[in-house]
Amino acid sequence: MSVLFPPGGAKTVSFVFSTDCHICDLNWPAWHGIVDSLNHGSYRLVYVNLRSSLSSKYLTEHGVVRETVFAELDPHSIVALNLSLTPLTVLLGSDGAVEEVWAGLLEADELASVRRALSR
Repeated sequence: MSVLFPPGGAKTVSFVFSTDCHICDLNWPAWHGIVDSLNHGSYRLVYVNLRSSLSSKYLTEHGVVRETVFAELDPHSIVALNLSLTPLTVLLGSDGAVEEVWAGLLEADELASVRRALSR
């Protein structure tokens, strides 16, 4: 599966996690808050798991039901995109260019920064 960036398409918010990452588990409520506040016509959501196994139970438990999910990335893509840390929250422009990256747990200041970036 690929993420395509057609001309004039929506921006993408990507949530990079690992099923065995404790900080990712703590980050899910913040991610849900971001998703709930988005104008979904302006953004699409992509969840990226950096571990090879991902169960439908895990997705259901974390409220991911309709969005695009990458359960297993090609190792070359992981290196090319520099996806070595989790959790990551990434804003991609409609052309696929990285606009903003927030690494780690989204606490008050970081969450406010995400919300400002998504309201532009």
